[in-house]
Amino acid sequence: MGIFALLGAVLAYFTKRTGWKLVIGFAAIGGIIELLIVSSLGITAFASIAMIDLLRFGTYALFMIVGAVIFSVFWVATAGMDAKAVANQIQSTGMQIPGYRRDVRIIERVLNRYIPGLAILGGAAVGFLAAYADFTGALGTGTGILLATLIIYNLYEELAMQHMEDMHPAVRKLLGK
Repeated sequence: MGIFALLGAVLAYFTKRTGWKLVIGFAAIGGIIELLIVSSLGITAFASIAMIDLLRFGTYALFMIVGAVIFSVFWVATAGMDAKAVANQIQSTGMQIPGYRRDVRIIERVLNRYIPGLAILGGAAVGFLAAYADFTGALGTGTGILLATLIIYNLYEELAMQHMEDMHPAVRKLLGK
């Protein structure tokens, strides 16, 4: 597919035509040709995976995604990241949403459109990432990778807050404080 896209870019350069249409067209043709060749030879990625493994992955991914979504919804509700707490934070800093009155109830109603959906979407993405990493045999497990990342990031934040005064001004600027 990449070779066909490159061919389209070279053809677009020499014919002085708009390049993106030719590049995308040739990439699509390359994808179709690759699909036809691979399927005619019987070499597909799913041919080597047993159906029980796909079923196992689907069940495991569903369990991880649902668990992560439930956890993220509870986390948002209990950690002070729900719409009411964020609206109070926005109001206390003197900020407002342009086009709306400076009322906590109005800000909360606007935030209620976004925060629950983003919590669910974020939890689903984290659950899928963890399940995919577990299934593909990534370095460590998916959950372990996520935990290690969060622990390292929290350690970084803690060190940055404790030693902000002691840092050189260039390092302080690099850390964004």
